[in-house]
Amino acid sequence: MVVIFNMNRFAQLLYGEVIFIFETEMPMEQLSTIFSPQTYWVDVTGKECEVGDVVSFDNTQGFIFSKPTSTDKTPTIEERVTSLEDAMNILIGGETTDG
Repeated sequence: MVVIFNMNRFAQLLYGEVIFIFETEMPMEQLSTIFSPQTYWVDVTGKECEVGDVVSFDNTQGFIFSKPTSTDKTPTIEERVTSLEDAMNILIGGETTDG
């Protein structure tokens, strides 16, 4: 005898973005047994969404998932370090690295 389980798919949302997707056979009500009860989950079973997708809400359609539209590239480590150095220099009254 073969037992087929339906997989449920849940997305954790934070600040309008999907930050984690969890697939399980358990219902949403049981997620608090393995995750913090304060974690906000949305049932995305059968919906197209991935980590990093932007989330909006429509009163008629519910949650709408879309790919980020920003064309900004992720800063390199060097750019991040320079930015942090600039911020520290400004805080201590020094000059920035660009001038």
